[in-house]
Parts: sequence; structure tokens; C-alpha cells
Amino acid sequence: MKKQRMTGLAAALAVAFVVACGGAGGPAGPKTPDGPTRTGVEGEVATAAVKKFDSALAEMARRDEKADWNDAACTSVAQQFLDALKEQKDAGG
Repeated sequence: MKKQRMTGLAAALAVAFVVACGGAGGPAGPKTPDGPTRTGVEGEVATAAVKKFDSALAEMARRDEKADWNDAACTSVAQQFLDALKEQKDAGG
């Protein structure tokens, strides 16, 4: 269960980044990860990491709804997801 949550966090981060920054181009949709890229994860997802991830996800959804993406917004939202990942790593996850 713990491993699934961390894997889910990593997968969601990857999908969010692809959706937010890789949308230019033809009709092909965003690619999703084939599977977990990290094994042996122990411990739980840090509460602070979850909060940062949820905040970044909400910002991404808001920007999608308003269709106001630009390079600066993409970089900002991607950084928020990276900050959530760093928070988890700093917490020992």
C-alpha cells in the first residue's frame, strides 16, 4: 500500500508534467508511464509532500480550466511538483 502511494505520486507527477508542458504538437495525447520506475520504496508519503503535490495539482487544473498556459506557468507548475518530490525525498521517502 505504501509503495503504491509513492508510485502513484511519481506517476501522477510524470503525467502532470507531460500534460502541462508537452501539449504542443499533433493529435497524439500525452504518454503515460509504462510502470513504476522506482522500486524498494519504504515508509509513507510525507504529509508536507502530499500538501505540495495537491496544491500543484490544483494549480494545474485551474490553468487547464482557464486555458492560460504559457512557458512561465508551465515552468512554475512543474517546479511545484518537483518541490513536492524534494519534500518527500527530504523526509526519507
